Amino acid sequence: MIPVAGHLEVSVLRKIAILTIALTWLFMASPAMAKDYSFPLVDIDVTVNQDGSFDFTEKRVFDFDGDFTFAYFDLPIAGATDIERFSVLENGQAYTPNDSGGAGTVQISKSTSRLKAKWFFRASNEQRTFTIKYRARDAIKAFSDIGEFYWKIIGPEWEKGAGLVRATIHLPAGAEKPDIRAWGHGPLQGMVDIVDERTVQFEVEKLPAFSYLEARIAFPTELVPNAESKYEGDGLPNILAEEEEWAAKANRRRLLARAGNILGIVLPLLAVVASLLIWRRFGKEYSVGFDGRYYRELPAEYPPAIAGFLWGFGSVSME
Repeated sequence: MIPVAGHLEVSVLRKIAILTIALTWLFMASPAMAKDYSFPLVDIDVTVNQDGSFDFTEKRVFDFDGDFTFAYFDLPIAGATDIERFSVLENGQAYTPNDSGGAGTVQISKSTSRLKAKWFFRASNEQRTFTIKYRARDAIKAFSDIGEFYWKIIGPEWEKGAGLVRATIHLPAGAEKPDIRAWGHGPLQGMVDIVDERTVQFEVEKLPAFSYLEARIAFPTELVPNAESKYEGDGLPNILAEEEEWAAKANRRRLLARAGNILGIVLPLLAVVASLLIWRRFGKEYSVGFDGRYYRELPAEYPPAIAGFLWGFGSVSME
């Protein structure tokens, strides 16, 4: 019976050892098996056409940490009559539209309110740049005084932020630089630059997840003579009123952000100063003139009752 018991004991120990090794490998491998992705750069180029449409090109850099097989794009159509010529490319090669889900294909679905795309590939611990292209039809409003480009060049649908976003909007020829007005909506740290009479640039560093970047440009309506959406009356006064109101709100947000940053610095300093003052007033040990290790004689002739009074912190007990 002893050999059988010994055999069982060895078997149990072996199983425990195997389980321990497996759990150790699992915990050590978990961080390596986790995967993530980010967007170091998003570079957007838009060309406004004389018929009131615009051609949109977005080059989005994906930084993959782990193995990935697909990506997606979600585009609201609000602001345009339709989205045409949608495509996804990589290295100049277009993904093939079909529903197979194979590498090199893209699935595209479109409703009256939005377009969705999902394309398939194989990527592992690398950077890949995908190019999204489309034409937004009837997306420019032509008022009597100005034409208006107004579009979310990055929508709030992305669950990851972007390290740097650059967007360049090209207008048709025929205007002077003072005729161009431009505004950006989104993060407070964004920059807008009217480069010349045909070019407006937008730039944002560290665009947060689920945030948007919106571009609004007013230019002479003569630049879009064939625009489908024509409106009677002037559009610039209403645009200026809206932008003034939104700018005031943005300035209040900036002021609150600066105040929060200042308080984040000042309050800890005040806490340190207050702690030093409290310690100096109440926490610092009393300095005595005696420099020896201990008193050899009593400091004075006091009766025992005084010692009891001091020992009891001001109270005298009869016990």
